[in-house]
Amino acid sequence: MSPIETHEVEKEGFTVHLHVHNCDIPIRGNLIVSGDDAIDKICEDDVIERLEHNVWAWALVEVFVEYPNGSRTESSFLGGCNYKDAKDFMREGGYFDDMVLECLHRVSWKEETIEFPPYMQTHQSNLYQS
Repeated sequence: MSPIETHEVEKEGFTVHLHVHNCDIPIRGNLIVSGDDAIDKICEDDVIERLEHNVWAWALVEVFVEYPNGSRTESSFLGGCNYKDAKDFMREGGYFDDMVLECLHRVSWKEETIEFPPYMQTHQSNLYQS
């Protein structure tokens, strides 16, 4: 599956790749369940309309982290993403950070212990408590 949009950022010595794909999860019935079918339909119609011009309206996001020496990568996927753009998705403290952290944990478990950057240490302890 070829990405529609790609981004690359550096985070504390790691190269993080963000690939955005079309999402095949149906919008209707998965975007929102408010208890009011009329409100749900309005929200779903809005996303369907925005999707005609913006993949971020309903996307499958792939994040993969390249180890500093390039020897290993780990990836994480999240479907049903509804954002304005890549910047909105990558804002600090959101799913992007969770996905990067998940990849770093996989590398850590497979190869060696990674010292997590300070801005992720609090976030890390919230996600992965033993």
